[in-house]
Amino acid sequence: MRRLPPPPAARTTALRSCTSTAAAEARPSSPPDPSPPRPDPSDVRSHNASLIALSKRRGCPRYLGHILAAFASMLKCGAPPDRCTYNTLVNARCRLAHLADARAELDRMRGAGFVPDTFTFNSLLLGLCRGGVLAAACGAFVQMPRRWGVHHDAFSHTILIHGLCAGGRVDDARRVFEKMSRGWCRPGVHTYTALVDGLCKDGRVEDAEALVGEMVAKGVLPNVVTYNALVGGFCREGRFVDVFRLLDKMAAEGLAPDWWTYTHLVDGLYEHGEVERAAKVFHEVGKHSAPGDSDYNALSDRNSIFNDMKAALDGNCK
Repeated sequence: MRRLPPPPAARTTALRSCTSTAAAEARPSSPPDPSPPRPDPSDVRSHNASLIALSKRRGCPRYLGHILAAFASMLKCGAPPDRCTYNTLVNARCRLAHLADARAELDRMRGAGFVPDTFTFNSLLLGLCRGGVLAAACGAFVQMPRRWGVHHDAFSHTILIHGLCAGGRVDDARRVFEKMSRGWCRPGVHTYTALVDGLCKDGRVEDAEALVGEMVAKGVLPNVVTYNALVGGFCREGRFVDVFRLLDKMAAEGLAPDWWTYTHLVDGLYEHGEVERAAKVFHEVGKHSAPGDSDYNALSDRNSIFNDMKAALDGNCK
């Protein structure tokens, strides 16, 4: 029998290479490193992201302490603060109406060579309005483009309109709104809602309803907050036929009432002596609430209304 010739050296080498590769692939691979690489502690963007995340927990003084601790950690790591850093600090101070501290942050921002922008001044407007210093807020609003060369945006107008309405200066708020409507920065749903709410709380529900009609005609769709302002205005005047008509309109537009809607309705019915109807609304809300629901519990605790409504409901069920 004829023997086969031995394989050439190149084929032998290739065969050995394939065999070793297959063996290597058969061996279990090492597990991935469970600890991902940490960001550079001097990276200002990562520190700013932390500051912004903390600042979103707004309205509580203890979170300001967390923000300041994060800022101190940022400085300790050698990360140089930038405009975003200082804007976040100014905004956090202004949300709590800590005006002196906000001005100090603004001075530190300027001292570091950063020019305040629209976001900076919007934060200052918010702080001045929340602090009740409306004259200073109006002055800052006027001086933004004149003195500092900073343009207004929709937030600038909305903050000032909301602040003026909260301070009882609804006519001034309306003038700001009308001037905004004539300019390049047109009002959106949040601006309209701020003025609608102010008009309702000032007892001008017809004007508020007309304003909602105007916003729809201009292509700005109301949201639940807009309708809640109207519901609150109707309830304060005892116009419950209009309230339920508005609820039907919300349903037709695919907007579901929220807890503020029901709070306005229950409070309004109770305040106008319609305890049984208030109890029925409360009972219907309770059917769709999980036990321990914080919003439902808050609603039931309002001014001992729950006890009166429960008694009325029990009387109807007998």
